Order: sequence, then C-alpha cells, then structure tokens
Amino acid sequence: MRLKSGAALAVFLATWAQAAFQHPGALLTQADLTRIRTNVAAGREPWKSAWAALKNSDAGAGYRASVAAKITDVYALQTDGHAAYVLAIKWAASGDVTYANASKNIINAWTSTVQKPFHESMRNGLGTLQMANAAEILAYGFNGSAGWSPAEAGRAQAWFQAKIWPELKQTDPANMSITGHSSNWGTSCQAGLMAMAIFCDSREIYDSTVSAYKNGFPGVKGCSASTQYIWSPTGQATESGRDQGHAQGGIAHLMETAAMAWNQGENLFTYGGNRVVAGFEYAAKYNLGNAVPYDPAFPDPCDVHPAWPTISATGRGNFSPVYEMANSYFNLAGIPAPYTKQVRDRPGYTPERTNSDHPGLGTLTFYGVTSSVGILERKGLIGSLRPQPASSRIFIFDANGRAWYPTKEALEAGPGRPGNPGQVSGRLLPEPGAVELKGQYIILGR
Repeated sequence: MRLKSGAALAVFLATWAQAAFQHPGALLTQADLTRIRTNVAAGREPWKSAWAALKNSDAGAGYRASVAAKITDVYALQTDGHAAYVLAIKWAASGDVTYANASKNIINAWTSTVQKPFHESMRNGLGTLQMANAAEILAYGFNGSAGWSPAEAGRAQAWFQAKIWPELKQTDPANMSITGHSSNWGTSCQAGLMAMAIFCDSREIYDSTVSAYKNGFPGVKGCSASTQYIWSPTGQATESGRDQGHAQGGIAHLMETAAMAWNQGENLFTYGGNRVVAGFEYAAKYNLGNAVPYDPAFPDPCDVHPAWPTISATGRGNFSPVYEMANSYFNLAGIPAPYTKQVRDRPGYTPERTNSDHPGLGTLTFYGVTSSVGILERKGLIGSLRPQPASSRIFIFDANGRAWYPTKEALEAGPGRPGNPGQVSGRLLPEPGAVELKGQYIILGR
C-alpha cells in the first residue's frame, strides 16, 4: 500500500489505532516495566528505596487465592486482585519468576473456579482494575517471559468477559447491585472495565468505558462521568462534603481510567476542560491545608447523596496513594498540576504505598516518566494524529517531509535537528518512506 497524502495517512493511522490494542498498555507500558527493572537492578534512587519497602511487604510468593464456584465475600476479588498486581510488580522489579508464578496462580485460580462473582459493582471494579493489570503485565511484559501459557491467558480473557463484564455493565434496576454505577462506585467500575478492555482486546468494552467516562453509564444510577463526579470546573467533587477518602478515591479512578486510555493513544485528561486534573488539584490543595471554594448546592442527578452543607474535614491530610501516577500522567499530557506535585514531593509521602483500593507504588512504577508528547500537544503539533505509545522514539515530519528528532529541551526552545525523512516506523507503514506529508505531522512515541 502506498499512501500519497497527509489526509490518507490520517485515515490509515486512525484505522490502525482502532484495530489494535497496544500491549502491555494498561497502567504500565513496556517502557515503564523496563525502567523499573533497570533502575532497581542498578540500585538507583528512589527505585532502590521503593523496592526495599515493597520487597518484604504486602503479598508474598506464598500467597494463595480464596476462591469457590460462588463467591460470598464482597471483598474477595478486590483482595486477590490486589495481591496479583503486587506480585506482578515484584516480578517486574526483580525479574524473579517466583513472583510471576504466584501472580499467575491467583488469576488461574479465579478463572478456573469462579462461576458466580459476588454481586456488587464497586468491589468488582476495584478488583478487576488490579487483577486485569496484573494479567496484562504477565501476558505481555518482557515479551511474555513470565511464562503464562496462551491457554491460561486466553481462559482469563474469556472469564473476564463472561463473568465480570456482565456484572460491571449491568443497567437493569431489578438486577443491579445496590451501589449501581453512580459516584465513586461508577468510577471504580470505569477503571476496572478499562483494564479489562485492554487485556481482553475488546473494542466494545473499551468504547463503552470511554462513553461512561464522558457521559456516565446508561440507565438508572449511572452518574459517574468525569464531569458528573467532578461536577464543577473548580474541581469540587460530589463527595467532597462526605469525606476526603471517598473524594480522593472517586477522582483517582477517573484518573486511572484516563491513564490507561492514554497508553492506547487516547487523551481523556483534557476532556471537560481538564476536569480530572481540576479534581486532583482541588483535593490536593484542600488536603495540603489550603482553603478551597465549596458549593453545597451541588447537582446530584441520580439522587444518591445527601446535601452536605460544607466540605468535609474527615480524613483531611490523609493522602491516598494516587499522586505519583497522577503527577506523571498530567506531565505526559502537558497539563500543569502544582498541588498534585506538592503532595508527591511532601516529606513522608514517598515511597508511595499501595492498598486494595489503589494500585499505588508510584515511586517504583511511575517516577522518572518523561515525554515530549505533552509539549507537542500544547504547541498544537499533534492535531488529528494521535501519539502512538508503542514506539520509544518521537519523529516529527514537517510540511517539507523532513524528519526531526527533538529532545524535551529542544522542543521547549524550538525545532530539533533535522534527520533522515525516510525513517518512518515500519510497524505503521508497510512501505517506510513512501508518504508525502504535505503539512501533516506524524508523532510516534510515548
């Protein structure tokens, strides 16, 4: 195939992006996994201290899943999913396959045994977020060197779609779990569904999750869109008056959803006027001890919350382990978030911990993430062509067909140095160099 115009190229890339998921490409890409392992092995800080804090804590290689054909413990998937994720990260950091085997055993136990998960949307969403991310790392990380067999990975994909997808997408009020899809219950579902969509290569689940992020879930009790939960451009969330733990959790799951979409080439961070960033900045600013505006007349279209008259001081200053990931991805998107960074830099916050509500571990997994894509986007260079996170290098082709290899610093200052216009990624174009770029830009790289 020979593409002759920038317009044809845009169509080709858009079609390519819709057809294939990038793996690993949920919360962590291969570049992330490589950075973790390389820096741990080299004993560099802060990865050295973060690994030391994690190595002998949380789930260990002897962890065993608690499963049955019918799950009667509402926390079961959340607890075991968290353990699977922690063990997958321990494998990524150390290269010790013992951890990978333990993580695989947890997922295999669920997918070979559980026929009926507990009927509750939020806990299933939280558990799926971490278990599906673990599965993504095990199946695709380091070229599949975890040794998870295709048959077992395929069974996991089928199980998530047959057993968990119906639970998390449920819209029938007669069968819906009590929490439905509103507020932080729904944002938890979004994060779990996005992780599942990517691991399962499901365009249907992916597209429905993006729709939920933008519009909420269909049917009753579905008010959890980014602009519904973070209802005000100031960043005030519907649960800001409830307590700070719930408020931070709700915005965090929206951020996690957007982070995974970013790794698939879609920018949700800017949706709604950077709404998820505004939510983080509002929560961070208040929990750092600053005053923020609060409107007690917040909208509650699904009628799931009381009218809290003031912002809640309950849990104020107790930071959920979500700010390193948020800081990293906001930087990637090129959106300033000074209060989020202040939390990350606050004495005692690092190394970031983890829990069953949030993957966390950001000091180990997200520290040091850098990219020029955010700068390119701010400068209007990306246009209709989305960044392709599969590549580790950025190429810019200008209107004259010349390639440029810019550094972050060079992009801030101006154009980088010219290169060979024939160096186009063969993964995207079957005939590298056969494109006339008339005023278009190709951006490759994270």
